[in-house]
Amino acid sequence: MTAAKELKSLGKRRLVQYSAFLSSLDSRYKQVFHLGTTTQRYFYLAELQIITFEDDINVCFRADNAIDYTEVCYSSAYGFYTLIRTTLEASKKFTQEFEALDKAGKLREYKKRNFGGIKSIVDIANDIVKHPLASGDKVVFYELGGLDSWGNIDIYRWSTVDPADLKLLQINPIKDCDFVFQYLEGLAAVYLEVMADNR
Repeated sequence: MTAAKELKSLGKRRLVQYSAFLSSLDSRYKQVFHLGTTTQRYFYLAELQIITFEDDINVCFRADNAIDYTEVCYSSAYGFYTLIRTTLEASKKFTQEFEALDKAGKLREYKKRNFGGIKSIVDIANDIVKHPLASGDKVVFYELGGLDSWGNIDIYRWSTVDPADLKLLQINPIKDCDFVFQYLEGLAAVYLEVMADNR
């Protein structure tokens, strides 16, 4: 099996631990190797959306800017959440394959500690980006409501059944990208521990 190499990217967040982990996999892991490389590749694709998002925010809020860049910012943010969901889904399947080797429960504990943050990001992709959501007579909509120079996006949530059921939510794709980056790097360290325990 060919060893994985560290992917070069235009991004700023280098998955160094994750690349080292993938490079350490031998032929025993070839059945799941593609899940690891998919996780890595889609993270970099998602991060490119964040770089575009950050650049466009800077242009959007310049004093001499005469063009509305908010749609481009929203598009990049939604693109990020779509791609990062694929990243996390591939990572989840990859981790499930490794859990059988993890007699000490290190992966289960790591996933448990990070569950809330990961679920929140996946929920953004599943609910806010992929809407309207219908359940019986009720349809829930999410409407973009504003953007600030720190990358916070305000979103209005409302339903067709109860017009008073209006909520203001806020997401920040930059912070969510950083969270997933740290999660994957930490996950790689746990993978390496599990492999060492099984030598």
